[in-house]
Amino acid sequence: MKLARVDASAVQTSTLLVSLVLNAGVSVEELAEVSGIDLQHLRTSSLIPYDEGMRIWHAEAASLETRLEAAIRIALARLDISLEAVAAVMRTSSRSLQRQLQAEQLQFAVVRDRVLLERAKELLSDPSRRVDDVAQTLCSADRTAFLRAYRRWTGTTPRASSG
Repeated sequence: MKLARVDASAVQTSTLLVSLVLNAGVSVEELAEVSGIDLQHLRTSSLIPYDEGMRIWHAEAASLETRLEAAIRIALARLDISLEAVAAVMRTSSRSLQRQLQAEQLQFAVVRDRVLLERAKELLSDPSRRVDDVAQTLCSADRTAFLRAYRRWTGTTPRASSG
């Protein structure tokens, strides 16, 4: 899909960025090209989980675990990573998803936490990124909840593990 050149000032809000990606099927690279927004800025935005998720989602013969990870990334871009929201992304009911996970001996919370940790590390690799912003991007209730979760996942704080 070809896009007309877009004024960068009109594309500064993540709501509009997510809308372009979700509704127009525009890749992050295309969005950077037409908007003039720095690709690195877009790579640390909430679009990346969606963009990467869609690429994985459409991969041939992906395992349930791989499709679940992709669906969680997509749901993360939509700011709702509940089992119900992820099941909706996967176009199934939450109960069906639970049965599939049980059959594969997978736990939703474990896979979700792994995806959140990967995304947290990606976001925290930018030293200018505030922990509060990362917490909000990852759907944490607040900074304290994110710090507790990060410590549970890694045994250390975000800044201690990045430096």
